[in-house]
Amino acid sequence: NNLPVQLTDFVGRRTELAEARRLLETTRLLTMLAPGGTGKSRLAIQAAADLTADYPDGVFFISLAEIGSSDDIVQAVAESLGVALSTDQDVQTQLLNHLAKKRQLLVFDNMEHLSGSSAIVAEILKAAPEVRIVATSRSKLNLTGETVLVIGGLETTWETEEEASQASGVELFIDAATRSSPGFVIESDDLDSLALILELTGGSPLGILLAAAWVDMLPIGEIATEIARSADFLETEMGDIPDRQRSIRAVFDYSWALLSPEERDTFTALSVFRGGFSREAAEVVGGASLRSLANLANKSLLTPSAEKDRYAVHELLRQYAAEELEKEPERHRDVLERHADYYARRMGEAPSMMADGRQAELLAAIEADMENIRAAWRHQIGTGDAASARDFIVGLFLVYEFRGWYQASVALFDEALAVLPDNPDNEETNVLRALVSALKGWSLTLLTQPEAGLAASAEPADYLSRKSNPIDQWVSVQCVAIALAYLGRAEEMAQRLDEAIAGVETLDEPFWSSSLMNWRAFAAVLVGDFENATRNASRALETMPAEREYWGTVWALWLLAIVAAQDGRPDDAIDLYTQQVARCREVSYVRGTVVSMEGLGDANVAANKLDAAETAFIEGMASAERMGMVGDVLSMMTKAAGVLALQGRQTEAVELLATVLADPASGGMPFAGTEANTDTAAVALSELEAAMDAAEFSAAFERGSARPYDVAAKELIGR
Repeated sequence: NNLPVQLTDFVGRRTELAEARRLLETTRLLTMLAPGGTGKSRLAIQAAADLTADYPDGVFFISLAEIGSSDDIVQAVAESLGVALSTDQDVQTQLLNHLAKKRQLLVFDNMEHLSGSSAIVAEILKAAPEVRIVATSRSKLNLTGETVLVIGGLETTWETEEEASQASGVELFIDAATRSSPGFVIESDDLDSLALILELTGGSPLGILLAAAWVDMLPIGEIATEIARSADFLETEMGDIPDRQRSIRAVFDYSWALLSPEERDTFTALSVFRGGFSREAAEVVGGASLRSLANLANKSLLTPSAEKDRYAVHELLRQYAAEELEKEPERHRDVLERHADYYARRMGEAPSMMADGRQAELLAAIEADMENIRAAWRHQIGTGDAASARDFIVGLFLVYEFRGWYQASVALFDEALAVLPDNPDNEETNVLRALVSALKGWSLTLLTQPEAGLAASAEPADYLSRKSNPIDQWVSVQCVAIALAYLGRAEEMAQRLDEAIAGVETLDEPFWSSSLMNWRAFAAVLVGDFENATRNASRALETMPAEREYWGTVWALWLLAIVAAQDGRPDDAIDLYTQQVARCREVSYVRGTVVSMEGLGDANVAANKLDAAETAFIEGMASAERMGMVGDVLSMMTKAAGVLALQGRQTEAVELLATVLADPASGGMPFAGTEANTDTAAVALSELEAAMDAAEFSAAFERGSARPYDVAAKELIGR
């Protein structure tokens, strides 16, 4: 063989390598398809090296990277095979005659830039039945019998620190960094920055190698910052690297030169998308036809996902195309306007989708395009288009609430309030400012800042109550209601809700009517009026517009479960909480899952089903821990300790309660007038101390006090 000698170990790509070997058992033409810098040449060489024993007549590497004319391809193949084309017979005929009875594996590298390269491959396959070919290319060869192996980026994500060391992107970075700086060691604190580097490079091996080369000069965090600032940071001064791979920009320049003017126009327009896009969006915003999308995908510039009808663009490629688009300011503005208008129209459908029971579909659509939606929202806010920005409100509220992104919600809405002018004469802007402020108040309340939540939502709700759009009123009054609930001002909460319900009942709006009834039921629960709570929650459940409705159904079930528990019907409460949990899980409603699991645990304790109670509290704790809801984690930890004590596991119970008591966050109260976790934990500890050996109690208390709450939570969750 003439395979190039590799100066470094082959890292990662275990799955792709195994797949290449498997495919070469059945196909005679395997094209490894990927953009530049993805490591397809290295993978092809490794696959060929592993298969040398299967080809008695040899394995040969044919580089076409430096070939400038299709007329030279046959000669390049012959030279790579060591064949002397010395007779006066046609050179291609001589080559084919030589190969006719050979059992060889040929690796054609970098085929995309020569229009005649696929023709010689086709002729070889016809003339030499025992020859198999691996081709690396940025575009398909479009030959009969071609099998395409799409090569993506290396692994860039992980769940735990242990998994990080197994991710192929991390393996390659560490391997390259160690060569650049022999004493290099990846620390736990570096993993977030490394994850950002891998995300920004899209797992591209070339990008990872270029980034790792900087570890002898910069900390990993600064490397990530520089890449985010400019792709030009990723370049090398090493002398043995081909010009086309000396930097990420050189790789992209090479790909750019292979595009037609029409393909360049389409690709630059698509650069306004963030996080991928649908075929419809590409057509409306970028004027892209299905054929043009296919052409760009065939050239490895887009990655299609057939099952989701979506396309993705490598982030650094997107940045490159965006720079090209910005060279045409007028066209750039036009494409941005179309992008913002398209997503405003899509988000404008949110109220009707939310109201007629298509909430799961709406959530999926918003999450798929979350980065596009945020970019479009910011564009409309920045250009002062308050009417279009208003279309985003209900959809943004839904996804941020269901996913528990409360900190991010406050940041997004604060950003909008800083940009939107406070102009008394501009009603559209003032309505938008009021809605944004009210929704910010909702999130502040759920971040245990109900006073700030009420301050942000009360005046806007009063202002919106005087306006003609009833949905604005119904959204904002719920933002006030949740703050009043947390502050224990149930009577004021009930008064505001009664006024809103009187208004909604004059209209045919079952979704909003049921939602407000739930809040009225909650106000009744807070003052112990369970008859009124049952009546309103039951009406809300009956009024729900569709079987697959989640927002109202989840909370109606929760309220009825609370009433059942208060009435001494724990089995009924368990059934209702179980239904609520199931609904929450169907749409990954995190806060709904947390509160339903806590209620389910309480109901199981009341029914003396202690194992089920422990499971519920721990599962609820896991959901709360993922959201960073420290107060809820501590609350369920306290209740889990109570279950342990009832099960006779006093030492474990003491340790948990001591952990709760030692954490400052346990002093908070979820609602005004309720008992803080510290008080509950202190009472339980006092009872346990009286029942236990003093030395055993003291040792357990000391161990628990020294253990951070998150460590204790992870231990419980991991059981």
